Amino acid sequence: MLSSSYKTLDLKTSSCLKGILACMVLLCHLYGRVGFFSSTPLGAVFTAFGYLAVSVFFFLSGFGLTEAASLKEGYLKNFPLKKLFPFFLICSFTILIYLIRDILVGSTVKPLLLIQSFLFGNTIVNNGWYLQSQFVFYIIFYLIFRFIKSHTYLALVVSFIAYIFICVALGLSSTWYEAAFCFPLGVFYSKYKDKIHCFIFANKLKPIIALLFILILFVIALFLGNRPYFVEPIRITVKIISALLFCCLCTLSVLLVNIKNAITSFLGRLSLEIYLLQGIFLNLFQKTWPIENDLLYIVAVVLCTILFAIVFHPIYNKLSKPNFCSKK
Repeated sequence: MLSSSYKTLDLKTSSCLKGILACMVLLCHLYGRVGFFSSTPLGAVFTAFGYLAVSVFFFLSGFGLTEAASLKEGYLKNFPLKKLFPFFLICSFTILIYLIRDILVGSTVKPLLLIQSFLFGNTIVNNGWYLQSQFVFYIIFYLIFRFIKSHTYLALVVSFIAYIFICVALGLSSTWYEAAFCFPLGVFYSKYKDKIHCFIFANKLKPIIALLFILILFVIALFLGNRPYFVEPIRITVKIISALLFCCLCTLSVLLVNIKNAITSFLGRLSLEIYLLQGIFLNLFQKTWPIENDLLYIVAVVLCTILFAIVFHPIYNKLSKPNFCSKK
């Protein structure tokens, strides 16, 4: 139901949205292994769920960091200790979990890959590219907003363009960068949100028109970006545009529709764990202990992922807020 009272992308709404996005990523990865609805247009939708969900994760990160920097005194000064280091602990703990998994199932542990897992470009963590990219984005955000005093937002855009070129030069797949610009989009949204809201919510009809307009553009970009109609650079550019439009679509949707409920709140609290730990069971029940029945495979992956997310949530929560990082 539409409501004019939901015009703030607050922490609770963002958390609930992250819960939905984590489920989208899981559906995408399940589809990649099971292929349900592969003969229907839904198959293409499930395939796109992955990069679209990650695009909003990046958008919310950029938005959240900018909001915190504008509201909390000394936030940028303490950023390395209170944000970068805790995130590095989260990355390291996740690498440890996957290392233990590989040892237990008898997989070969490659020392160079293990070292690279702490750096950039490859990792033993399934879908762990997200962690590595997010860490780089955090560093970019910190360096620019801490030390660059003029043309800050231009420097941010240039930095992300450079990030994309570096990914291409390293031969990384487009997965590493097709949603990258959504992070600076979140930064810009934080800066201009009041003006945007005043324009869109000037009357009851404007947000509906804006939503439909963005939806149409998004569907067109999604269709063209996921079809081999263009040469690769153009196709990826269209995918980047579709990711940006999806962020706009999701943001406007949650400003119009209340998504806060018990289910989305529960999933939101576990969104990071669901994203990071699903790869364990996606591979475990496909390769090590294969489950041939597709329905049983899906149920087993979903249940085990949620169970592990619940079990490991206190640890991840503790790592994100170590004692010496707490405010005294």
